This record gives sequence, C-alpha cells and structure tokens, in this order.
Amino acid sequence: SAVAARHVIEKSGCDAWFLRKESGDWEEVLRFWPPPGDLSFGRPPRLKNPKPDHYGIRELVTRCQKHEEMVRALLVAHHGTDANFTAANFPCPSAREWCFWSAEGKSLVFDSESPEAPFTDEASEEGSDGKPVIRRCPPEGARWRLLRNGLRDNFSMIFKATRLRRLEKAIKKQDKTAVQALLDELSFQAPERLSRAARELLAPPAIKPHQEAAADAVPGPPPQQPLPG
Repeated sequence: SAVAARHVIEKSGCDAWFLRKESGDWEEVLRFWPPPGDLSFGRPPRLKNPKPDHYGIRELVTRCQKHEEMVRALLVAHHGTDANFTAANFPCPSAREWCFWSAEGKSLVFDSESPEAPFTDEASEEGSDGKPVIRRCPPEGARWRLLRNGLRDNFSMIFKATRLRRLEKAIKKQDKTAVQALLDELSFQAPERLSRAARELLAPPAIKPHQEAAADAVPGPPPQQPLPG
C-alpha cells in the first residue's frame, strides 16, 4: 500500500522521488545531488598559499570531488565495485543541477532552475518533448514500484554514515547522554551491532548475586535472652 511504501521510504533516510517510465509506470529514484548537508566527504586539497579565486575554480574542484565520491559510493552499493566510474559517464553537475540515481544504476541530471523543470507536482505527466518526468509522489491511481529492499538498504547506509559514525564514537567513549540523544535524533533503525551496543550501554547495571541475596534476606527476630534465676 502507499502508506506502507511511504513508511519504508522515510525509514531508509533517502531522498526518494518517482520517475515516469515510457510504459507510463512510475519507478522510485533517489536524489543524491545536491548532497545532504550533514554528509561528510574527504578533505579538500590544502593550499599552501591560497590566492583570490576570481573564477570559482576551487568551488568547481570541490564540487567535482564530492560528486565523484557520491557516485563511487552509489556504484559500490549498487554493483559492489566502482570500476565503471568515468568522468565521461558521470560528469560533474553544475551548481544548479540535481542528480537522481535510478534502479538501473544510472545518473539522471536535471536543471533545477529550468522553466520546464520536470520535478514538480504540477509538471505535465506527458512531459514536454518526450522529456522524463520526476515527481515527489506518483499520481493517484498510477502504477508504481519501489527499489529492491536489499538495494535500498545499501543506499541508505551512504546517507546514514555520518550519524552512525557519531553514534559509534559516543558508544566507544561510554557517553550515555550522547548515545541517548543520538538515538532520539535518528529517524531510522541503526544496524543491529550498534543497536545492541547502545542497549547494553544504556541498560541499568545488573545486580550481582550476593547483592540480590542480601536484598532478599529478611532479618529475623533478635535471639531470646535467658530469663534470670
């Protein structure tokens, strides 16, 4: 059902949209560019003597680096390897373009500022000039399908990585306050290993056998003193 599908999408932590196929059916795609603000990337190159960047070269290099990291991560999640990555097959988008990842492992790029932007609920379902149509939700009564569960789980780890690393560090530091706060912030279920470690850390201390025996022991009446004479 649509309610169950929306629950699955929200739990994954991915930015899910739907692409209209040539058959008229709608298929789930993931928007991965621009990347989420809390996603961590490799450090940009260090410049010993930075000079004024009048032409935005540094911003372009940083954008290319982040986009390549995202695509390589998606390729590994999808195919188990990023050996097929090339700049020609996955060109870096401009600052105004959005990128979506399809169930076939392809990147779809659209101009977010185009007057014919296809990713609004008001977009024509027929598209314009045969261009694809992407919407947040498929139209009422339309046929649609989601990504495979195993594939979705692999993709979701990319977007959850930063928050899961923070949770793992807090568990290693035995910081119960931070662990509880991070668990409250998560909109998804952490992997079993981290969930089990968090539960063990936040669980109340176990009562030792001798303490339990002492707590259960009921003091008896004082011994009777012998009567005088």
